[in-house]
Amino acid sequence: MNNKNSIQQPICSEAAKNAVDPVLLSQQRAKLSKMQTFLFSLLNTLADASHSIDLISTQINKYHLHSDFECADKATSNGFHGHLIIEHIEIADGYGINKKLAKKQV
Repeated sequence: MNNKNSIQQPICSEAAKNAVDPVLLSQQRAKLSKMQTFLFSLLNTLADASHSIDLISTQINKYHLHSDFECADKATSNGFHGHLIIEHIEIADGYGINKKLAKKQV
């Protein structure tokens, strides 16, 4: 996995200030798990990219996630032409998920 997210590494004092209830953290993990299924389904079924982006943005805002889309000038060797990065980081216990979702170029 690529370690491009080193810019957002938490500082220990911030982690102490922002301690999160384990129950709340568990709920947030469950939300992210549900959203992951939604995203894979959306990216694999909808042809209208702008509509997909609107729906994804709504879900990202709903779950308070950070997102980024990277699109290379050329497709990769696997035929992918960009990926959406959905990231959820809880600095209280160092937990984080960074998923890369991509749609193959046609």
